[in-house]
Amino acid sequence: MIKSEDVDKQFKQYDKRTVRCIKMLVDALEYNDSVVPEYYYMSLELLAVQLDIYFNAYDTMKKDGLFIKTKSGKTERNAAVLILQQSYTKIMDMIKESGATSMARRRMNRLKHASKEDNATKLLEILSE
Repeated sequence: MIKSEDVDKQFKQYDKRTVRCIKMLVDALEYNDSVVPEYYYMSLELLAVQLDIYFNAYDTMKKDGLFIKTKSGKTERNAAVLILQQSYTKIMDMIKESGATSMARRRMNRLKHASKEDNATKLLEILSE
């Protein structure tokens, strides 16, 4: 079981912003499921890698700008921008898969409060929104 208070130790090799994001996700998952199973650790580790790539590219872009001058004098888009966009897409996909988006949490809460007889019908209604 993964607990929010253990994230600092388990993800100490990552940027502090990455650790903060992982903590927020673990908190959201704990809120939905009460506990975060150990098998989520691999997904969280993969997410942490992408978050680190994202923050590294962001820092590079902030330092060097959106555009850079090449040795030949041409102005080109900073490669960090593409890396930033790609890692953002991967991060959002991973977060959606984990069920930690606000829409996913609303759906889960609605399902939790439905009676057992209504669950199948309720699930179809929620998924068709």
